[in-house]
Amino acid sequence: GNVAGAFGGEAHTVSGFRGGAFGGEQSTVTGTNAFVMGGYDNRANASYDGVVGGTSNQTNGAKSVIAGGESNNVVNGDLHFIGGGGNAQITGNARWSGIVGGFGNILSGGQMSFIGGGRLNQTSGASQAFIGGGESHIVSATKGAIVGGNNNTVASGHTNSVVIGGDGLTTTKTNEVVTPNLTISGSGAIL
Repeated sequence: GNVAGAFGGEAHTVSGFRGGAFGGEQSTVTGTNAFVMGGYDNRANASYDGVVGGTSNQTNGAKSVIAGGESNNVVNGDLHFIGGGGNAQITGNARWSGIVGGFGNILSGGQMSFIGGGRLNQTSGASQAFIGGGESHIVSATKGAIVGGNNNTVASGHTNSVVIGGDGLTTTKTNEVVTPNLTISGSGAIL
């Protein structure tokens, strides 16, 4: 048989083979070996997916987990993690990537990329990309990174480039570090 079930909570739908819903309310589990634990209106739709707490979170990428938050979505791809935050989205058949916290962050395509907090940040087709906070950033280059600031861009093709802080900065080439001001102080400073 199906060997699936709902344990505690109410109004669950569990149809995935060996799937389960534990506590919470209105969970849907359609993925094989998938589960939802707690929360409200969460969905585990692909194989080996899990959603733990939060509201209106949804996994459609295999072997992915969403832990808490609201309206987070793994659209496709596999081996992802979204931890908290709201309206985060992983799409474009990305793999091995994660978003932790923040609001409205999107990881699209590429592999092994990470967005850590902030608001309205996006990686676009970039593998091994990193955004660490800030707002309205875009990283489109492999191994590109943005650390803080607002409205900064690591442009496509600018591999290994980084923007540190600032507002409205854009990389211009490969292997570049862009920052608006740099102050080096201390006894070991080289001037």
